[in-house]
Amino acid sequence: MSLRLRQLEIRIRTMRGTFGVRLPIKPQGLVVVRANNTSGKSTCVQSIIYALGLEAMLTVSQQTPPLQYAVLERFQYGDEEVQVDESEVLLEMENGLGEIVTVQRPIVSNTKKTNLITVWSGPLLTNPTAGYEKQDYFVRIEGAAQRPRGFHTFLAKYINWNLPTVSRFDGSQAPLYLECIFPLFM
Repeated sequence: MSLRLRQLEIRIRTMRGTFGVRLPIKPQGLVVVRANNTSGKSTCVQSIIYALGLEAMLTVSQQTPPLQYAVLERFQYGDEEVQVDESEVLLEMENGLGEIVTVQRPIVSNTKKTNLITVWSGPLLTNPTAGYEKQDYFVRIEGAAQRPRGFHTFLAKYINWNLPTVSRFDGSQAPLYLECIFPLFM
C-alpha cells in the first residue's frame, strides 16, 4: 500500500523548440523541493497533482488546468517571451510491489484530450528504450473512480488501496474519492 514517485518530466513544445524539466526524485521517505523563487517549485508540485488527475484538490474548474501560465500559455526565455503550443506532464512511479508505471497527461494539446491519461507499463522516463504496453484511462468524467477505464479506479488498484464506500447526496454509494485522501500527503 505505497506509492513512490521516481521521476517527473514536464515537456513544453513551442515554435522555438522543446523546453521543460526532468526532476528525478530520490527514494527517501520525505521529499522536499527547494529552489530559488520563480524557479518552478509550484509548477512541479501542481504538475504531479495534475498528472494523477487530482486537480480537484486545487480547483473545481473543469475548463483550465490549475497550473502555472508557463506550461499553459507563455514563459520567459532570456529576453524573449515564448508562446506554448503544446505541453504535457509525465510521472514515473512505483508501487509497494515494485511495479513501475509511467503516466502521461496532456496539459495543452491540439490533438489529445486532456481528460485522458496514458499509462505505460514500465519506467518510460528512466528506461525509454524498452517497449512498454500502454493503456488510456479517463479522468474528470463521471465514473473515473468506479469504472474499469477510470484512472482513479486504476490508481487505487495500483496502490492496492481498498477504498471505503461513502454515500452520495442522492443516496447512492461510491468509493471515497482520491481527491479526499491525497491532500494529506502533500
